[in-house]
Amino acid sequence: MSKWLVVGGVIAAGGLGIAAVAAANRAAQRRAVFCGPTSTAAFRRQQLRDGVNLDDKDICHIYAAANGGLSHRHNYFPCPKTINRSLGHRGDHVMCSLVGAPRCRRARRLHGVCGTRRPT
Repeated sequence: MSKWLVVGGVIAAGGLGIAAVAAANRAAQRRAVFCGPTSTAAFRRQQLRDGVNLDDKDICHIYAAANGGLSHRHNYFPCPKTINRSLGHRGDHVMCSLVGAPRCRRARRLHGVCGTRRPT
């Protein structure tokens, strides 16, 4: 029969110790992300406030909404209009290559954290 320990909302099997549970809790807080939707218009306004030049650019999804991509700031990036409009929902692999592997992984990880279906 195992004992369970709850520290800061994290449940762990007995024997792990409070230090291990506290470390797991800190890691969970670092992974915490706001899962509410963000519109592309709101993301565009934020980019303009940050001084990003958006001439001839669309706000693109790294993973297209049609493929299960979230409407979330971590799944958006500014890209040339011609690329976004020519690829549509068929270009997730191209979008990932444009933003790089770390950003692509972060966008994909949102789906597990926010509880939606994984992008295809």
